[in-house]
Amino acid sequence: MNWRSQQAARTEREESVLSNLNLENVKGRIEETYVYCEGTVRNSGTVGASFVKVQVEWLDSSGAVVDTGETYAVGAETLRPGGAKSFEIMTRRNPRMKRYQYKIVGARTG
Repeated sequence: MNWRSQQAARTEREESVLSNLNLENVKGRIEETYVYCEGTVRNSGTVGASFVKVQVEWLDSSGAVVDTGETYAVGAETLRPGGAKSFEIMTRRNPRMKRYQYKIVGARTG
């Protein structure tokens, strides 16, 4: 298998893993000088996942991005099928932040 074929196969596996990861019970909270986005990542697939990265975008009233934050909800350990792992993203508060959106931006097969 050549390099391009290996990359294509890897990308396809990662996309499959991503499609089986779900964010649950996500909520935002404000504490003095920081804002938090916290929730749970659940693996509803049939293979393990590792290096699951979650991103939050903090938006102003018009929907423009004011700031972003990221964390690895799962690192080198494997999130097994059916498993769940909590996460928390902390970002310095900005008075322009009015709402947020979140997503999983990366994962590997575990």
